[in-house]
Amino acid sequence: MQSRLSARPWRLMFQRTDMRPELADIAPNFAAFPYIIRNDVNGLLFEPGNTHDLCAKLASMLGSAELLGRLRRGAEASGRRLVAEQTSFSKAVERAFALEQA
Repeated sequence: MQSRLSARPWRLMFQRTDMRPELADIAPNFAAFPYIIRNDVNGLLFEPGNTHDLCAKLASMLGSAELLGRLRRGAEASGRRLVAEQTSFSKAVERAFALEQA
């Protein structure tokens, strides 16, 4: 049975636990997140420790069907690129770093 929370089309990230490309992410702008999540392309990044920024990002995503749809499409496209022909999560992360450098 699926819970209400697991049916949402977005995810708040504090650790990368899986790669579900159909979800738009909201994550802090530190560590590996900016390499995987491109702000306003496949998710939203907030300033670490800034609860006002986090709330603003959540409100903008939840308040705009157009923004959420665009982020979900971007997340799906990014996910397909990252895991295409990859055999492991570590190779997908390496590819994400390579794409960021390009």
